[in-house]
Amino acid sequence: MPDSYKSNEDPQEPSQPVCPALPVQPPEDVQASPDSVPVATLPGDQENLSILNGHRNFFEPAPSDADHRALTLHASNGTFQQTEQDGAVKSDGADDSTTITQTWQVFSHAIRVQPGFPGIESGSQENGHNGKLSLDTLELEEATLSQENGHNGKLSLDTLEVEEATLKRSVEEGQALAQPATDGQFEVMRYAEWLTTEAEHNNNGSHQEESKKYAEDALRTITVKGQEFRPFAPFRQALSASKTLTRGQAVILSTLMLGCGLGLLFYGMKLVIVIIALITLLYLSSLLLDFLLIMLALNQSTEEQIEDAIVHALADADWPQYTILCPLYRETEVVPQFVQAMQALDYPADKLQILFLTEEDDMETRKAIAAMHLPQHFSIVTVPAGQPRTKPRACNFGLLQATGDYVVIYDAEDVPDPLQLKKAVLTFANHDSDLACVQAKLNYYNPKQNLLTRWFTVEYSLWFDLMLPGMQQAKLPLPLGGTSNHFRIEMLLRIGGWDPFNVTEDCDLGLRLARSGLKTIVLDSTTYEEANSQVKNWIRQRSRWIKGYLLTYLVYMRQPLHYLRQGRLREFLSLQLVIGGKTAVLFVNPLMWALLAIYILFRPIVGDVYQALFPTPVFYMGTLCLIFGNFLYTYSYLVGCMKRRQYSLIKWALFIPIYWVMMSIAASLALFQLIFKKRNPSR
Repeated sequence: MPDSYKSNEDPQEPSQPVCPALPVQPPEDVQASPDSVPVATLPGDQENLSILNGHRNFFEPAPSDADHRALTLHASNGTFQQTEQDGAVKSDGADDSTTITQTWQVFSHAIRVQPGFPGIESGSQENGHNGKLSLDTLELEEATLSQENGHNGKLSLDTLEVEEATLKRSVEEGQALAQPATDGQFEVMRYAEWLTTEAEHNNNGSHQEESKKYAEDALRTITVKGQEFRPFAPFRQALSASKTLTRGQAVILSTLMLGCGLGLLFYGMKLVIVIIALITLLYLSSLLLDFLLIMLALNQSTEEQIEDAIVHALADADWPQYTILCPLYRETEVVPQFVQAMQALDYPADKLQILFLTEEDDMETRKAIAAMHLPQHFSIVTVPAGQPRTKPRACNFGLLQATGDYVVIYDAEDVPDPLQLKKAVLTFANHDSDLACVQAKLNYYNPKQNLLTRWFTVEYSLWFDLMLPGMQQAKLPLPLGGTSNHFRIEMLLRIGGWDPFNVTEDCDLGLRLARSGLKTIVLDSTTYEEANSQVKNWIRQRSRWIKGYLLTYLVYMRQPLHYLRQGRLREFLSLQLVIGGKTAVLFVNPLMWALLAIYILFRPIVGDVYQALFPTPVFYMGTLCLIFGNFLYTYSYLVGCMKRRQYSLIKWALFIPIYWVMMSIAASLALFQLIFKKRNPSR
C-alpha cells in the first residue's frame, strides 16, 4: 500500500452454536439433578408453539404421587416470574399451598402450567421416569399474540409429551425445584434483548438533526495560511495539526534552546550532568511504566472476550446497520483479497455498507472494482480532489456517505476475524454509553517472509497483546491502531471525525476520545495485515508514524495546564511517557549507545570523566535501565510471541536491538522532515 494510506490477526475457528433454552432458574437452596439428556421432540401443536420464538424450552416432570403442583410463569419485556404452589389437592377443589415467586429476564411470553402431572410412568430409568412427560393441560399465554390465527391470546393443549426431558428433579413436600439455565443462555438472551432495544433506538431518527448539522460544518471550505482546504470534517483549530507549533510553543522552545546554549557556555560540565540525569530519569520512568503495564496485562487483562458460540447463537438477532470504510489508492492488486475478506464476514449483507474510498485521479482502481460486479452492499466512492490528500480526509468524506449505526476502517490488505463486527457490537452492549470505540488487535499474516517481517510481527504482538490491554487496565488513553477501530457513528460525529492534517490520525483520535471523556476498549479479535518487507519502505513508513506522534504530542501540549486544571493528571502523564517519552527515547538511544561503547572501549582514558558525568544516583539508575531494562523488553517480546503462539519467532526476538537501531534511523528522518521540509501530509 502506498505510504499515503497504509497504516499497517488467524481468524478464529467458530465454535459450535448453542441453542438458548428458556431461562428458568432454581431457588438458591435447591440443586438440579445432574443426570440429563437433550430434548428430542416436542410433539403437539407446533403452530401454537411458534410463539416461543424458536427457543427450545424444557419442562421437568414431577413425581407421580398424590401431591400435585401448579406452575405459573409470567413474562413481559423486563422480567420473568414463576409462582409455585405445592400442596395436597382437596376433593372440593380447594388446596393448601405455599407460594414461591422468582424473577428472571426473558422475552415477552407468559406460560402457565395447570395443576396435575398424571401419566408419569415408572420405568427402568434411574429416577423412576421413562423420559416422557404427559401434562393434563398446558396453557400458554402471550401478551403480544395477535388475533390472526384465530386465538384470543390463550392457547390450551390437552396433552403435551416431552421426550427425554433435559432436567430431572425430585419434588418433596413443601420444596420446589425449577430448571436452571446456563450462563451462556442468559448471556444470549441479554444480548438479544439489548439488540432489540438498540434497533429501536437507532430507528427513531433522533440523531438526524445532529448528522445534518455535522454535514453542514464538514462541507465548508477553510483557509489556513492563505491556502484553501476541504477537510470534510468540522475544522477545530485548537486540536488540528494544520499548524506544527503555536506562537507560544515556538517562544518556549526558542527560550529552552537559548538557555541550553548559554548554560553550556557558562556552566559547561554541570549542565551536561543535568541533561544526562534527565535522560536517565526518562529511561527509568518509561521502564517502570512499561513494567507496570505488562504486569497488569499478564495478571488480569480487561480486554473484551466474546465467545464464538454466543455469537453463533445470535445468528437471527436484529443486528444494527454497519458501515465499512476502505480507503485505498492505486491498489488494484489487493482488491480481490479485500473483497474475499469482506464476503467472509459473518454479518447480514442487508445490514452492511462497504465503501471503497478512491481518489479522483485513481481511475484504474475504480475500473478494477467495477469489473468484479460486486453485490449491492459494495459501493465505490470518489473523494473529490483537494488538499490535504490523506487517508483521514478520505475517511471523513466516507463518513458523510455512511448509513450505518456503527463504522469501522479496514485497509485494503486487511483480513479481519469473520466474527469481528458482531463481537464489536456485543462489546458495546457490555459497557455504558460512554464507550465510543472498540479497538481490535492487529497482527501480520506474513511474519516468516524475511527477518524484517519477523521483527515487525514481534513488535505488534507486544503492543496489541500486552501494552494496549495494560493501558486499558491502567485507565490510560489508548492510541488507536490505523485500522479495525469500531465506532458508534454518533460518537464519532460528536468529536468531529478525523484530523485530515495529522498523518497518525489514529493516535490523535484516541487521545481526543479520552479528552472528551469517552472510553476505548480492546477487543480480543484479530485483523491480519501485510507486514512491510522492504527496508526502504519500512523506514519511510516508520518515519511518517514517528512524525505523526511528534505532531500529536505538540498538538496536545498546546495547553498543558488544561490537564492539571481538570484533574487529569493520569492523561498528562500518559501523554508525556507514552506519546512523548517513547518517541523521545528513539532520539536519545544513539547517544546513550555511543556513550556506552566509548566507556567499554576507552575506559582507562575516560573513566574519570564518566565518574563526573554519572554521579552515584544517576549511575545506579543508568545501570538499572541498562541491565534490567534490556532484559525486561527482550523478555516482553518473548511473552508477546508466546501469547500469540508464534513460537518460531522467539529466537528472532533476541536480535530485536538491531530493530531498535532501525527505528532510531527512522526517527532521525522524521525529525529532519518535520523541521526542514515543507510539510505535505500526503507523504
